[in-house]
Amino acid sequence: MAVYGIDLGTTYSAIATLDENRKPVIIENQDDATPTIDSVVYFPEGSSEPVVGKQAKDMAVIEPDRVAQFIKRYIGKENVEEIAKRDGLHAIFDFDGNLENPITISTCILKRIAEYAYNQGEDVHDVVITCPAYFTDDERRATRQAGEIAGLNVLDIINEPTAAALSYCYSRYKEDKRILVYDLGGGTFDVTIVDMQVDDDGNVVVDAIRTGGNNKLGGVDWDNRLYDYLKTEFAAQNGIDISDLDPELFSLIRAKVEPTKITLSRQPARNVTINYNGEPTTIEITKEKFEELTKDLVDQTMKFVDDVLNKAKLTTDDMSEVLLVGGSTLMPMIMDTVKEKFPNSKIIRNDPHLAVVKGAALFADITVKEKYPHLIDEETTDQLHESPINNGAQQVPSGPTTKTVVRLSHSYGPAVVVPFEDGTEKFLIDNLAYIGDKLDVEVSETYRARSSVVEVAFYSNDSERDSEEHYVTPLKDRDGTELWPDPSLNVKYMGSARLENSRIQAGDSITVTITVTNKGSYVTVRHDESGDVDSCEFVSESTFSQEEIEENKDRFSIIKTRGDVNRTEK
Repeated sequence: MAVYGIDLGTTYSAIATLDENRKPVIIENQDDATPTIDSVVYFPEGSSEPVVGKQAKDMAVIEPDRVAQFIKRYIGKENVEEIAKRDGLHAIFDFDGNLENPITISTCILKRIAEYAYNQGEDVHDVVITCPAYFTDDERRATRQAGEIAGLNVLDIINEPTAAALSYCYSRYKEDKRILVYDLGGGTFDVTIVDMQVDDDGNVVVDAIRTGGNNKLGGVDWDNRLYDYLKTEFAAQNGIDISDLDPELFSLIRAKVEPTKITLSRQPARNVTINYNGEPTTIEITKEKFEELTKDLVDQTMKFVDDVLNKAKLTTDDMSEVLLVGGSTLMPMIMDTVKEKFPNSKIIRNDPHLAVVKGAALFADITVKEKYPHLIDEETTDQLHESPINNGAQQVPSGPTTKTVVRLSHSYGPAVVVPFEDGTEKFLIDNLAYIGDKLDVEVSETYRARSSVVEVAFYSNDSERDSEEHYVTPLKDRDGTELWPDPSLNVKYMGSARLENSRIQAGDSITVTITVTNKGSYVTVRHDESGDVDSCEFVSESTFSQEEIEENKDRFSIIKTRGDVNRTEK
Protein backbone atom coordinates (compact mmCIF):
# COMPACT_ATOMS: atom_id res chain seq x y z
CA MET A 1 0.00 0.00 0.00
CA ALA A 2 1.39 3.39 -0.97
CA VAL A 3 1.04 6.40 1.31
CA TYR A 4 1.84 9.96 0.32
CA GLY A 5 3.12 13.17 1.80
CA ILE A 6 1.71 16.46 0.50
CA ASP A 7 3.27 19.84 1.15
CA LEU A 8 0.34 22.24 0.78
CA GLY A 9 2.30 25.45 0.42
CA THR A 10 1.44 29.13 0.18
CA THR A 11 3.15 29.59 -3.18
CA TYR A 12 4.05 26.05 -4.27
CA SER A 13 2.80 22.57 -3.36
CA ALA A 14 4.21 19.11 -3.98
CA ILE A 15 3.61 15.40 -3.41
CA ALA A 16 6.02 12.57 -2.62
CA THR A 17 5.99 8.89 -1.72
CA LEU A 18 8.59 6.24 -0.93
CA ASP A 19 10.21 4.04 -3.55
CA GLU A 20 11.01 0.35 -3.16
CA ASN A 21 14.12 1.27 -1.15
CA ARG A 22 12.07 3.41 1.26
CA LYS A 23 13.58 6.58 -0.16
CA PRO A 24 11.32 9.61 -0.74
CA VAL A 25 10.66 10.44 -4.39
CA ILE A 26 8.77 13.40 -5.85
CA ILE A 27 5.84 12.79 -8.18
CA GLU A 28 6.43 15.42 -10.81
CA ASN A 29 3.84 17.91 -11.97
CA GLN A 30 3.74 16.93 -15.63
CA ASP A 31 1.59 19.92 -16.57
CA ASP A 32 4.56 22.22 -16.02
CA ALA A 33 7.39 19.64 -16.05
CA THR A 34 8.39 20.69 -12.53
CA PRO A 35 8.54 18.91 -9.15
CA THR A 36 6.12 21.43 -7.67
CA ILE A 37 2.84 23.06 -8.64
CA ASP A 38 1.95 26.71 -8.13
CA SER A 39 -0.65 26.98 -5.36
CA VAL A 40 -2.88 29.14 -7.54
CA VAL A 41 -6.42 28.45 -8.76
CA TYR A 42 -8.15 30.10 -11.71
CA PHE A 43 -11.91 29.70 -12.10
CA PRO A 44 -12.76 30.19 -15.82
CA GLU A 45 -16.10 31.85 -16.37
CA GLY A 46 -18.79 29.33 -17.33
CA SER A 47 -16.52 26.32 -16.68
CA SER A 48 -16.82 23.68 -13.97
CA GLU A 49 -13.11 22.79 -14.20
CA PRO A 50 -10.81 24.96 -12.07
CA VAL A 51 -7.31 25.50 -13.47
CA VAL A 52 -4.49 24.95 -10.97
CA GLY A 53 -0.82 25.76 -11.41
CA LYS A 54 1.40 28.03 -13.48
CA GLN A 55 -1.19 28.86 -16.13
CA ALA A 56 -3.62 29.82 -13.38
CA LYS A 57 -0.96 32.14 -11.98
CA ASP A 58 -0.45 33.71 -15.41
CA MET A 59 -4.16 34.50 -15.56
CA ALA A 60 -3.81 36.79 -12.53
CA VAL A 61 -2.62 39.49 -14.93
CA ILE A 62 -5.64 39.08 -17.23
CA GLU A 63 -8.48 38.19 -14.86
CA PRO A 64 -7.26 38.91 -11.31
CA ASP A 65 -10.75 38.71 -9.85
CA ARG A 66 -11.05 35.07 -10.91
CA VAL A 67 -7.70 33.93 -9.51
CA ALA A 68 -7.08 32.76 -5.94
CA GLN A 69 -3.51 32.71 -4.65
CA PHE A 70 -1.56 32.76 -1.36
CA ILE A 71 -4.68 31.12 0.04
CA LYS A 72 -2.87 29.09 2.72
CA ARG A 73 -2.23 32.38 4.46
CA TYR A 74 -5.94 32.68 5.20
CA ILE A 75 -7.12 29.11 5.75
CA GLY A 76 -8.80 28.57 9.10
CA LYS A 77 -8.66 32.25 10.04
CA GLU A 78 -11.57 34.46 11.03
CA ASN A 79 -12.36 37.63 9.03
CA VAL A 80 -10.25 36.28 6.18
CA GLU A 81 -11.52 38.71 3.58
CA GLU A 82 -10.46 41.67 5.71
CA ILE A 83 -7.02 40.12 6.20
CA ALA A 84 -6.64 39.37 2.49
CA LYS A 85 -7.64 42.91 1.48
CA ARG A 86 -4.69 44.23 3.47
CA ASP A 87 -2.52 42.20 1.07
CA GLY A 88 -4.43 43.54 -1.93
CA LEU A 89 -6.01 40.12 -2.47
CA HIS A 90 -9.23 38.18 -1.89
CA ALA A 91 -9.83 35.05 0.20
CA ILE A 92 -13.54 34.53 -0.57
CA PHE A 93 -14.91 34.46 -4.12
CA ASP A 94 -18.31 34.06 -5.73
CA PHE A 95 -17.66 32.21 -8.98
CA ASP A 96 -20.78 31.63 -11.04
CA GLY A 97 -22.93 31.14 -7.95
CA ASN A 98 -20.44 28.96 -6.05
CA LEU A 99 -18.96 30.57 -2.95
CA GLU A 100 -15.32 29.52 -2.67
CA ASN A 101 -13.30 30.08 0.49
CA PRO A 102 -9.76 29.10 1.60
CA ILE A 103 -10.85 25.54 2.40
CA THR A 104 -12.47 24.79 -0.97
CA ILE A 105 -9.72 26.59 -2.88
CA SER A 106 -7.18 24.41 -1.06
CA THR A 107 -9.36 21.45 -2.03
CA CYS A 108 -8.84 22.38 -5.69
CA ILE A 109 -5.07 22.36 -5.23
CA LEU A 110 -5.13 18.99 -3.47
CA LYS A 111 -7.41 17.50 -6.14
CA ARG A 112 -5.08 18.68 -8.90
CA ILE A 113 -2.10 17.10 -7.15
CA ALA A 114 -3.97 13.80 -6.71
CA GLU A 115 -5.17 13.87 -10.33
CA TYR A 116 -1.79 14.46 -11.95
CA ALA A 117 -0.30 11.76 -9.71
CA TYR A 118 -3.12 9.41 -10.75
CA ASN A 119 -2.30 10.07 -14.40
CA GLN A 120 1.17 8.67 -13.66
CA GLY A 121 -0.17 5.47 -12.14
CA GLU A 122 -0.36 6.61 -8.52
CA ASP A 123 -3.50 5.96 -6.47
CA VAL A 124 -3.40 8.84 -4.01
CA HIS A 125 -5.72 8.16 -1.12
CA ASP A 126 -3.92 7.85 2.24
CA VAL A 127 -1.96 11.04 2.87
CA VAL A 128 -0.19 13.18 5.42
CA ILE A 129 -0.48 16.93 4.81
CA THR A 130 1.96 19.50 6.15
CA CYS A 131 1.20 22.76 7.94
CA PRO A 132 3.20 25.45 9.73
CA ALA A 133 4.20 24.52 13.28
CA TYR A 134 2.41 27.54 14.64
CA PHE A 135 -0.92 26.80 12.94
CA THR A 136 -3.83 27.02 15.35
CA ASP A 137 -6.37 24.28 15.97
CA ASP A 138 -8.73 25.95 13.48
CA GLU A 139 -6.09 26.17 10.78
CA ARG A 140 -5.14 22.51 11.20
CA ARG A 141 -8.77 21.45 11.09
CA ALA A 142 -9.41 23.53 7.98
CA THR A 143 -6.39 21.92 6.28
CA ARG A 144 -7.70 18.47 7.15
CA GLN A 145 -11.16 19.37 5.87
CA ALA A 146 -9.72 20.52 2.54
CA GLY A 147 -8.11 17.10 2.14
CA GLU A 148 -11.28 15.24 3.10
CA ILE A 149 -13.39 17.24 0.64
CA ALA A 150 -10.82 16.40 -2.04
CA GLY A 151 -11.57 12.71 -1.40
CA LEU A 152 -8.37 11.99 0.53
CA ASN A 153 -7.95 9.97 3.71
CA VAL A 154 -5.89 12.38 5.82
CA LEU A 155 -3.93 10.13 8.15
CA ASP A 156 -2.25 12.98 9.96
CA ILE A 157 -1.05 16.56 9.85
CA ILE A 158 2.69 17.16 10.36
CA ASN A 159 4.44 20.42 11.19
CA GLU A 160 6.61 21.59 8.31
CA PRO A 161 9.82 22.11 10.33
CA THR A 162 9.47 18.61 11.80
CA ALA A 163 9.04 17.19 8.30
CA ALA A 164 12.08 19.09 7.06
CA ALA A 165 14.19 17.88 9.99
CA LEU A 166 13.00 14.31 9.43
CA SER A 167 13.98 14.51 5.76
CA TYR A 168 17.40 15.87 6.67
CA CYS A 169 18.11 13.51 9.58
CA TYR A 170 16.74 10.33 8.03
CA SER A 171 19.56 7.78 7.69
CA ARG A 172 22.09 10.64 7.91
CA TYR A 173 23.47 10.68 11.43
CA LYS A 174 24.78 8.19 13.96
CA GLU A 175 25.05 10.60 16.87
CA ASP A 176 22.88 13.01 18.84
CA LYS A 177 22.32 16.42 17.27
CA ARG A 178 20.43 19.58 18.19
CA ILE A 179 19.23 21.44 15.12
CA LEU A 180 17.44 24.76 14.72
CA VAL A 181 15.09 24.72 11.73
CA TYR A 182 14.56 28.17 10.20
CA ASP A 183 11.57 27.73 7.89
CA LEU A 184 10.63 30.79 5.84
CA GLY A 185 7.95 29.84 3.33
CA GLY A 186 5.78 31.85 1.01
CA GLY A 187 3.30 32.92 3.66
CA THR A 188 4.46 31.62 7.03
CA PHE A 189 7.54 31.55 9.22
CA ASP A 190 8.45 28.85 11.74
CA VAL A 191 11.48 28.36 13.92
CA THR A 192 11.82 24.99 15.62
CA ILE A 193 14.48 23.40 17.80
CA VAL A 194 14.84 19.70 17.04
CA ASP A 195 16.63 17.16 19.19
CA MET A 196 17.81 14.12 17.27
CA GLN A 197 18.65 11.27 19.61
CA VAL A 198 20.32 8.04 18.50
CA ASP A 199 20.43 4.99 20.78
CA ASP A 200 23.05 2.24 20.80
CA ASP A 201 21.11 0.23 18.22
CA GLY A 202 20.97 3.14 15.78
CA ASN A 203 17.30 3.91 16.35
CA VAL A 204 16.57 7.60 15.80
CA VAL A 205 14.04 9.86 17.55
CA VAL A 206 13.39 13.27 16.00
CA ASP A 207 11.84 15.47 18.70
CA ALA A 208 10.69 19.03 17.99
CA ILE A 209 11.21 20.27 21.54
CA ARG A 210 10.31 23.92 20.96
CA THR A 211 8.62 25.87 18.21
CA GLY A 212 7.47 29.40 17.48
CA GLY A 213 6.88 31.74 14.63
CA ASN A 214 4.28 33.77 12.80
CA ASN A 215 1.73 32.38 10.36
CA LYS A 216 1.31 35.87 8.90
CA LEU A 217 4.95 36.37 7.93
CA GLY A 218 6.49 34.90 4.79
CA GLY A 219 7.91 35.50 1.35
CA VAL A 220 4.74 37.25 0.22
CA ASP A 221 5.62 40.07 2.64
CA TRP A 222 8.94 40.56 0.85
CA ASP A 223 6.94 40.51 -2.40
CA ASN A 224 4.58 43.17 -1.09
CA ARG A 225 7.46 45.49 -0.18
CA LEU A 226 8.87 45.13 -3.68
CA TYR A 227 5.39 45.54 -5.17
CA ASP A 228 4.82 48.79 -3.25
CA TYR A 229 8.23 50.10 -4.33
CA LEU A 230 7.59 49.37 -8.01
CA LYS A 231 4.16 51.04 -7.84
CA THR A 232 5.63 54.12 -6.20
CA GLU A 233 8.46 54.38 -8.72
CA PHE A 234 6.11 53.85 -11.67
CA ALA A 235 3.80 56.60 -10.44
CA ALA A 236 6.71 58.98 -9.78
CA GLN A 237 8.27 58.43 -13.20
CA ASN A 238 4.95 59.04 -14.93
CA GLY A 239 3.96 62.04 -12.81
CA ILE A 240 0.77 60.48 -11.46
CA ASP A 241 -0.59 59.47 -8.08
CA ILE A 242 -0.63 55.80 -7.03
CA SER A 243 -4.40 56.08 -6.49
CA ASP A 244 -4.75 56.77 -10.23
CA LEU A 245 -3.26 53.39 -11.21
CA ASP A 246 -5.92 50.99 -12.50
CA PRO A 247 -6.35 47.27 -11.62
CA GLU A 248 -4.82 46.10 -14.91
CA LEU A 249 -1.65 48.07 -14.19
CA PHE A 250 -1.53 46.74 -10.65
CA SER A 251 -1.64 43.21 -12.08
CA LEU A 252 1.13 43.97 -14.56
CA ILE A 253 3.34 45.28 -11.79
CA ARG A 254 2.48 42.36 -9.49
CA ALA A 255 3.55 39.92 -12.22
CA LYS A 256 7.04 41.49 -12.21
CA VAL A 257 7.59 41.02 -8.49
CA GLU A 258 8.56 37.35 -8.13
CA PRO A 259 10.99 37.18 -11.09
CA THR A 260 12.59 40.40 -9.83
CA LYS A 261 13.03 38.96 -6.34
CA ILE A 262 14.57 35.79 -7.78
CA THR A 263 16.98 37.80 -9.94
CA LEU A 264 18.08 39.92 -6.97
CA SER A 265 19.01 36.70 -5.17
CA ARG A 266 21.65 36.13 -7.87
CA GLN A 267 22.54 39.55 -9.27
CA PRO A 268 23.29 42.97 -7.75
CA ALA A 269 20.57 44.83 -9.69
CA ARG A 270 17.75 44.47 -12.17
CA ASN A 271 15.91 46.74 -14.56
CA VAL A 272 12.15 46.17 -14.48
CA THR A 273 10.28 47.28 -17.59
CA ILE A 274 6.52 47.77 -17.39
CA ASN A 275 4.73 48.23 -20.72
CA TYR A 276 1.40 49.97 -20.35
CA ASN A 277 -0.69 51.62 -23.07
CA GLY A 278 2.20 51.17 -25.48
CA GLU A 279 4.61 53.10 -23.27
CA PRO A 280 7.51 51.38 -21.45
CA THR A 281 8.61 52.45 -17.97
CA THR A 282 11.94 51.09 -16.70
CA ILE A 283 12.64 50.96 -12.99
CA GLU A 284 16.02 49.96 -11.56
CA ILE A 285 16.06 48.08 -8.26
CA THR A 286 19.30 47.05 -6.56
CA LYS A 287 19.92 44.21 -4.16
CA GLU A 288 20.92 46.76 -1.51
CA LYS A 289 17.65 48.67 -1.94
CA PHE A 290 15.59 45.48 -1.69
CA GLU A 291 17.42 44.52 1.50
CA GLU A 292 16.83 48.01 2.90
CA LEU A 293 13.09 47.74 2.15
CA THR A 294 12.81 44.41 3.95
CA LYS A 295 15.36 44.60 6.76
CA ASP A 296 12.64 44.87 9.40
CA LEU A 297 11.08 41.62 8.12
CA VAL A 298 14.39 39.78 8.55
CA ASP A 299 14.70 41.31 12.02
CA GLN A 300 11.23 39.99 12.89
CA THR A 301 12.34 36.44 12.11
CA MET A 302 15.36 36.88 14.37
CA LYS A 303 13.13 38.01 17.24
CA PHE A 304 11.25 34.72 16.94
CA VAL A 305 14.57 32.85 16.91
CA ASP A 306 15.59 34.62 20.12
CA ASP A 307 12.22 33.92 21.71
CA VAL A 308 12.36 30.19 20.96
CA LEU A 309 15.94 29.91 22.24
CA ASN A 310 15.06 31.80 25.43
CA LYS A 311 12.00 29.66 26.14
CA ALA A 312 14.03 26.51 25.55
CA LYS A 313 16.74 27.92 27.85
CA LEU A 314 19.33 27.44 25.11
CA THR A 315 21.82 29.66 23.28
CA THR A 316 22.98 29.88 19.70
CA ASP A 317 26.09 27.88 20.66
CA ASP A 318 23.86 24.96 21.71
CA MET A 319 22.80 24.43 18.09
CA SER A 320 24.94 21.92 16.21
CA GLU A 321 23.40 23.00 12.93
CA VAL A 322 20.90 25.45 11.51
CA LEU A 323 18.72 24.06 8.73
CA LEU A 324 17.27 26.59 6.28
CA VAL A 325 13.98 25.47 4.77
CA GLY A 326 11.53 27.16 2.40
CA GLY A 327 12.08 28.90 -0.90
CA SER A 328 12.34 32.31 0.73
CA THR A 329 15.60 31.28 2.44
CA LEU A 330 17.24 31.47 -1.00
CA MET A 331 17.43 35.24 -0.54
CA PRO A 332 21.06 36.03 0.34
CA MET A 333 19.97 38.37 3.14
CA ILE A 334 18.58 35.37 5.02
CA MET A 335 21.76 33.30 4.79
CA ASP A 336 23.90 36.30 5.76
CA THR A 337 21.75 37.10 8.82
CA VAL A 338 21.63 33.51 10.03
CA LYS A 339 25.40 33.11 9.65
CA GLU A 340 25.93 36.24 11.71
CA LYS A 341 23.49 34.98 14.36
CA PHE A 342 25.02 31.49 14.58
CA PRO A 343 28.77 31.94 14.02
CA ASN A 344 29.63 28.59 15.62
CA SER A 345 26.95 26.46 13.98
CA LYS A 346 26.96 24.71 10.64
CA ILE A 347 24.46 26.47 8.35
CA ILE A 348 22.76 24.14 5.87
CA ARG A 349 20.35 24.87 3.07
CA ASN A 350 19.05 21.38 2.34
CA ASP A 351 16.71 21.11 -0.64
CA PRO A 352 14.64 24.11 0.58
CA HIS A 353 11.75 23.60 -1.86
CA LEU A 354 11.35 19.83 -1.37
CA ALA A 355 12.67 18.92 2.09
CA VAL A 356 9.23 19.34 3.66
CA VAL A 357 7.34 17.13 1.21
CA LYS A 358 10.01 14.42 1.40
CA GLY A 359 9.78 14.49 5.18
CA ALA A 360 5.99 14.27 4.92
CA ALA A 361 6.32 11.10 2.82
CA LEU A 362 8.64 9.58 5.42
CA PHE A 363 6.27 10.58 8.21
CA ALA A 364 3.34 9.07 6.31
CA ASP A 365 5.16 5.75 6.18
CA ILE A 366 6.04 5.96 9.89
CA THR A 367 2.47 6.92 10.76
CA VAL A 368 0.96 3.93 8.96
CA LYS A 369 3.32 1.51 10.67
CA GLU A 370 2.69 3.00 14.13
CA LYS A 371 -0.99 4.00 14.03
CA TYR A 372 -2.61 2.22 11.07
CA PRO A 373 -0.97 -1.20 10.70
CA HIS A 374 -4.29 -2.56 9.36
CA LEU A 375 -3.74 -0.45 6.23
CA ILE A 376 -0.65 -2.48 5.33
CA ASP A 377 -2.01 -5.27 3.15
CA GLU A 378 -0.53 -8.75 2.97
CA GLU A 379 0.85 -8.18 -0.52
CA THR A 380 2.85 -5.18 0.69
CA THR A 381 4.09 -7.08 3.74
CA ASP A 382 5.22 -9.98 1.54
CA GLN A 383 7.05 -7.57 -0.77
CA LEU A 384 8.93 -6.05 2.16
CA HIS A 385 10.33 -9.44 3.14
CA GLU A 386 11.13 -10.96 -0.24
CA SER A 387 14.68 -12.27 -0.46
CA PRO A 388 16.95 -10.85 -3.17
CA ILE A 389 18.59 -14.26 -3.43
CA ASN A 390 15.37 -15.86 -4.62
CA ASN A 391 13.96 -13.32 -7.03
CA GLY A 392 16.30 -10.39 -7.40
CA ALA A 393 14.08 -7.96 -5.51
CA GLN A 394 15.87 -5.70 -3.03
CA GLN A 395 15.18 -6.63 0.56
CA VAL A 396 14.08 -3.82 2.82
CA PRO A 397 16.20 -3.74 5.96
CA SER A 398 14.45 -4.40 9.24
CA GLY A 399 17.15 -2.62 11.27
CA PRO A 400 17.11 0.78 13.01
CA THR A 401 13.89 2.77 13.11
CA THR A 402 13.13 6.48 12.91
CA LYS A 403 10.40 8.01 15.02
CA THR A 404 9.12 11.52 15.49
CA VAL A 405 7.81 13.28 18.58
CA VAL A 406 5.08 15.85 17.95
CA ARG A 407 4.28 18.46 20.58
CA LEU A 408 1.56 21.03 21.20
CA SER A 409 2.17 24.51 19.83
CA HIS A 410 -0.60 26.03 22.00
CA SER A 411 -2.05 25.52 25.48
CA TYR A 412 -5.69 24.54 26.17
CA GLY A 413 -7.96 24.93 29.16
CA PRO A 414 -11.51 25.54 30.45
CA ALA A 415 -12.71 28.86 31.87
CA VAL A 416 -13.79 28.12 35.46
CA VAL A 417 -14.26 29.84 38.81
CA VAL A 418 -10.92 29.59 40.60
CA PRO A 419 -10.89 29.89 44.44
CA PHE A 420 -7.82 31.48 46.02
CA GLU A 421 -6.32 31.01 49.49
CA ASP A 422 -7.45 34.46 50.61
CA GLY A 423 -11.07 33.45 50.07
CA THR A 424 -11.57 35.35 46.81
CA GLU A 425 -12.72 33.82 43.51
CA LYS A 426 -12.05 34.75 39.92
CA PHE A 427 -13.25 33.45 36.55
CA LEU A 428 -10.11 32.34 34.68
CA ILE A 429 -8.76 29.85 32.15
CA ASP A 430 -7.19 26.89 33.93
CA ASN A 431 -4.81 25.38 31.40
CA LEU A 432 -4.73 21.60 31.42
CA ALA A 433 -2.64 20.96 28.28
CA TYR A 434 0.42 23.10 27.64
CA ILE A 435 2.74 24.17 24.85
CA GLY A 436 5.38 21.47 24.53
CA ASP A 437 3.23 18.57 25.76
CA LYS A 438 3.66 15.45 23.64
CA LEU A 439 0.81 14.48 21.35
CA ASP A 440 -1.55 12.74 21.70
CA VAL A 441 -2.76 14.57 24.81
CA GLU A 442 -5.61 13.55 27.10
CA VAL A 443 -5.81 15.29 30.45
CA SER A 444 -8.62 15.63 33.02
CA GLU A 445 -9.39 17.82 36.01
CA THR A 446 -12.28 17.81 38.47
CA TYR A 447 -14.19 20.96 39.38
CA ARG A 448 -17.30 21.68 41.47
CA ALA A 449 -20.72 22.45 40.03
CA ARG A 450 -22.27 25.75 41.10
CA SER A 451 -25.83 24.99 39.92
CA SER A 452 -27.92 22.47 37.97
CA VAL A 453 -26.67 24.03 34.75
CA VAL A 454 -23.00 23.50 33.90
CA GLU A 455 -21.65 25.25 30.80
CA VAL A 456 -17.91 25.24 30.26
CA ALA A 457 -16.14 27.41 27.69
CA PHE A 458 -12.75 26.29 26.40
CA TYR A 459 -9.84 28.34 25.11
CA SER A 460 -6.44 27.98 23.48
CA ASN A 461 -3.64 30.36 24.39
CA ASP A 462 0.13 30.70 24.48
CA SER A 463 0.68 30.52 28.24
CA GLU A 464 3.68 28.49 29.38
CA ARG A 465 3.55 25.71 31.94
CA ASP A 466 6.30 27.32 34.02
CA SER A 467 5.08 30.91 33.64
CA GLU A 468 4.39 33.05 36.68
CA GLU A 469 0.73 33.38 35.70
CA HIS A 470 -0.75 29.89 35.88
CA TYR A 471 -4.22 31.23 35.08
CA VAL A 472 -5.19 33.24 31.99
CA THR A 473 -7.97 35.79 31.52
CA PRO A 474 -10.67 34.52 29.10
CA LEU A 475 -12.42 36.60 26.46
CA LYS A 476 -15.71 36.77 28.38
CA ASP A 477 -16.82 36.64 32.00
CA ARG A 478 -19.55 34.23 33.21
CA ASP A 479 -22.26 36.79 32.46
CA GLY A 480 -20.96 37.45 28.95
CA THR A 481 -19.14 40.66 29.81
CA GLU A 482 -16.17 41.18 27.47
CA LEU A 483 -12.78 40.84 29.14
CA TRP A 484 -9.36 41.88 27.91
CA PRO A 485 -6.72 39.15 28.13
CA ASP A 486 -3.03 39.80 27.49
CA PRO A 487 -2.78 40.08 23.66
CA SER A 488 0.62 38.37 23.69
CA LEU A 489 -1.08 35.18 24.89
CA ASN A 490 -3.26 34.90 21.74
CA VAL A 491 -6.33 33.76 23.68
CA LYS A 492 -8.89 32.14 21.38
CA TYR A 493 -12.34 30.74 22.15
CA MET A 494 -12.62 27.11 20.99
CA GLY A 495 -16.15 26.01 21.98
CA SER A 496 -18.41 25.10 24.90
CA ALA A 497 -19.88 21.96 26.45
CA ARG A 498 -23.11 22.09 28.47
CA LEU A 499 -24.88 19.91 31.02
CA GLU A 500 -28.35 20.73 32.35
CA ASN A 501 -29.91 18.26 34.75
CA SER A 502 -31.98 18.72 37.89
CA ARG A 503 -29.87 15.97 39.49
CA ILE A 504 -26.81 18.22 39.38
CA GLN A 505 -26.38 19.98 42.70
CA ALA A 506 -23.99 22.69 43.77
CA GLY A 507 -20.75 21.09 44.92
CA ASP A 508 -21.07 17.96 42.75
CA SER A 509 -17.96 16.75 40.94
CA ILE A 510 -17.63 17.77 37.29
CA THR A 511 -14.78 16.11 35.40
CA VAL A 512 -13.46 18.03 32.41
CA THR A 513 -11.33 16.16 29.87
CA ILE A 514 -9.39 17.78 27.04
CA THR A 515 -8.13 15.61 24.18
CA VAL A 516 -5.76 17.08 21.59
CA THR A 517 -4.39 15.20 18.58
CA ASN A 518 -3.13 16.22 15.16
CA LYS A 519 -6.43 14.89 13.80
CA GLY A 520 -8.56 17.17 15.92
CA SER A 521 -9.35 18.33 19.41
CA TYR A 522 -12.38 17.91 21.60
CA VAL A 523 -13.56 18.12 25.19
CA THR A 524 -15.99 16.29 27.45
CA VAL A 525 -17.75 17.48 30.59
CA ARG A 526 -19.00 14.72 32.92
CA HIS A 527 -21.28 14.89 35.97
CA ASP A 528 -19.58 12.22 38.08
CA GLU A 529 -22.60 11.45 40.30
CA SER A 530 -25.04 10.71 37.44
CA GLY A 531 -22.63 9.85 34.64
CA ASP A 532 -24.20 12.47 32.32
CA VAL A 533 -21.71 13.59 29.67
CA ASP A 534 -21.62 16.31 27.04
CA SER A 535 -18.85 16.57 24.47
CA CYS A 536 -17.76 19.27 22.08
CA GLU A 537 -15.37 19.17 19.16
CA PHE A 538 -13.62 22.49 18.83
CA VAL A 539 -15.29 24.30 15.94
CA SER A 540 -15.35 27.85 14.63
CA GLU A 541 -16.77 30.04 11.90
CA SER A 542 -13.56 29.61 9.93
CA THR A 543 -14.06 25.85 9.47
CA PHE A 544 -16.90 23.72 8.12
CA SER A 545 -19.53 21.83 10.04
CA GLN A 546 -19.86 18.12 9.25
CA GLU A 547 -22.93 18.89 7.12
CA GLU A 548 -20.98 21.46 5.11
CA ILE A 549 -18.14 18.99 4.65
CA GLU A 550 -20.51 16.38 3.23
CA GLU A 551 -22.16 18.93 0.92
CA ASN A 552 -18.79 19.99 -0.44
CA LYS A 553 -17.65 16.38 -0.80
CA ASP A 554 -20.65 15.76 -3.04
CA ARG A 555 -19.93 18.90 -5.05
CA PHE A 556 -16.24 18.19 -5.56
CA SER A 557 -16.76 14.50 -6.30
CA ILE A 558 -17.89 15.47 -9.82
CA ILE A 559 -15.42 18.33 -10.30
CA LYS A 560 -12.22 17.73 -12.23
CA THR A 561 -9.29 20.11 -12.26
CA ARG A 562 -6.87 20.87 -15.05
CA GLY A 563 -3.54 22.57 -15.61
CA ASP A 564 -4.26 24.00 -19.06
CA VAL A 565 -6.26 27.21 -19.42
CA ASN A 566 -6.94 26.65 -23.11
CA ARG A 567 -8.17 23.07 -22.94
CA THR A 568 -11.75 22.69 -24.15
CA GLU A 569 -14.07 21.37 -21.48
CA LYS A 570 -15.58 18.02 -22.43
